[in-house]
Amino acid sequence: SDGMLSPRESVQKYASKGFKVIGLSDHGRVTPVDPAWFPGVLLVPTAEIGWPHMLHIGAKKTGKIDYPDFKRAVAHAHREKSFTVMCHPDWSNHDWKVIDRSARQVFALEVYNHVTVLENGTGQAREIWDLLLRAGHRLWGFADDDSHFNQSYPQYAGGWVDIRTPRLTRGAVINSLKTGSYYSSSGPKLFDLKVTGKLIRLRCS
Repeated sequence: SDGMLSPRESVQKYASKGFKVIGLSDHGRVTPVDPAWFPGVLLVPTAEIGWPHMLHIGAKKTGKIDYPDFKRAVAHAHREKSFTVMCHPDWSNHDWKVIDRSARQVFALEVYNHVTVLENGTGQAREIWDLLLRAGHRLWGFADDDSHFNQSYPQYAGGWVDIRTPRLTRGAVINSLKTGSYYSSSGPKLFDLKVTGKLIRLRCS
């Protein structure tokens, strides 16, 4: 929608970095992609819809999605049984009532958005996530790139999730996201995590 590269060129960028699951999140539309472009890479139909912005990951239909308000956008995503993420609450400058109301309707909060971190430092929402958790919301944290490949911010592959999934299929990936079988990162990798009583052992890069 407002990116500088074609869908295939964008996928190529991430596939060359070793990404195995890729979603193109154009505004207001699910962009059709060809699974044959890159064998071994799962292209998950995705869009950024509504206001506040929400990621609709795992859409079942391609094309335009004309739901500018959040309530209708969420209802559409739920009908398609997708994974939903409230995007960049700090960058969007939403007040607490809007954040609190919207967070009740999605699976995750975008806690790291690489482009808005580079743009003006508003891409991290860890404090907002913590406040929502304290208020009783059970939201996963989600990190992503949001790269537009424009001249001002050509960087990419700065935010992502590592997913534990038994199969590289849309259904398995969406189920893993919904159940929290993933971690978000902007650099470090987790190799092992064990919980014994009150002791947590973590091995990472």
